[in-house]
Amino acid sequence: MSKTDKQNDFESSALSPEWATMRIPEQPFHHFADGNLFLSLRPEMADSLVCPSMLLRRIHSHNFSATTTMSFSTRRANEWAGLVLYRTAKGYYSLLKGKNEIRLTKVLLGKKTIIATLPWKEKSVILRLVAKGATLTFYAGLSNDMLYQVGEVQSVDAVSDNKVNRFNGTGVGIYATSNGKQSINKASYQWFEYKEE
Repeated sequence: MSKTDKQNDFESSALSPEWATMRIPEQPFHHFADGNLFLSLRPEMADSLVCPSMLLRRIHSHNFSATTTMSFSTRRANEWAGLVLYRTAKGYYSLLKGKNEIRLTKVLLGKKTIIATLPWKEKSVILRLVAKGATLTFYAGLSNDMLYQVGEVQSVDAVSDNKVNRFNGTGVGIYATSNGKQSINKASYQWFEYKEE
């Protein structure tokens, strides 16, 4: 993929200003090395009122795409890392790589549903989300020319404004978790691109 001014290549030692965390981290959970951004897998999860290993950038359009290249491997069923579209702890989508698969999950009003899974043995993967109006489509693959759609086209209902929490805007970004258990594992991200149409 050619580099553009909308792409973060993680070659510096600090996050650019558009990135944010959910709540204030008690200790750092990311670092930079060899042109990659590393996220530590921690027990904190996206559907808890904590600060998970999650970095988000605000979305400013109903029509956008978000793409990242990630390297991650695990032998544990509780360890996951990947891409997230987040509104609140009770409303988000995640497209995460685990031990042997990629999993698309929807959380709507606190109810978690696994939408689809894609068998995946490779350490590296490109993850993509494409938003068009009120619809979302998720993809995974080894290259931009070989992306597979994961699950059916989804609605934005899980990340739309609701009466539960009107403080946070919707953000898209990267996320890693060990789901309540301690871990020393990390996921590395080579780049992240957010593009509005």
